[in-house]
Amino acid sequence: MIDCVHRIAFLGTYLPRQCGIATFTTDLTHAVEAEFPQIERVVLAMNDSGHHHAYPPEVRFELPETDSEAYLRAADFLNVNRVDVRRGGKNLEIRLLANQACKPFAEEPVVIDQDQGNRRICHAP
Repeated sequence: MIDCVHRIAFLGTYLPRQCGIATFTTDLTHAVEAEFPQIERVVLAMNDSGHHHAYPPEVRFELPETDSEAYLRAADFLNVNRVDVRRGGKNLEIRLLANQACKPFAEEPVVIDQDQGNRRICHAP
């Protein structure tokens, strides 16, 4: 049985924050949306200290970079929202896991499955 992905969490900086990673994360989430509109995208956006941004609706959680308690709240958010795949920078993953409040990020590969003309992202068998 193929276990397909229904919700993906993207963790990182996000537009309108001005940095290259924000542009990359935003472009990646839009590409997933364009190719797989049935998959829910959840973005946890990293904020630089003292700044707030007018994020689009897919940003469901803002995470101040220097607020260690925010990493615990982010881990809780990920666990409660039962995302299938989590993608983010290694430093963010380490901070979340260091608090032992978050399940490890998905290490198993995901594949694109073609089923009767419908493309899906699935965990590799």
